[in-house]
Amino acid sequence: MRKAILIIIAAQAAFLTLMTLWPDPPGMDAAGRGMVMGFLMIFWAITALFLIPALILALNNKALNWALGLALTPPVLALIGIAG
Repeated sequence: MRKAILIIIAAQAAFLTLMTLWPDPPGMDAAGRGMVMGFLMIFWAITALFLIPALILALNNKALNWALGLALTPPVLALIGIAG
């Protein structure tokens, strides 16, 4: 379970890094890029609030159920935000 948590954390970090490096699809104006970067900054902060404790718990091999819950919370929040 520890490896699964670390894979989830790495996948989310890679996904956010790719989104930060290429935030502007063709045809987006400056205001749209600004909004995208603002939302990315907020999502980075929220993700860090959940993933850093999950990483610490996983590396210490303690409370792995909590660590898994913390690691899966940002994608669930993102899906709720997209659906709502």
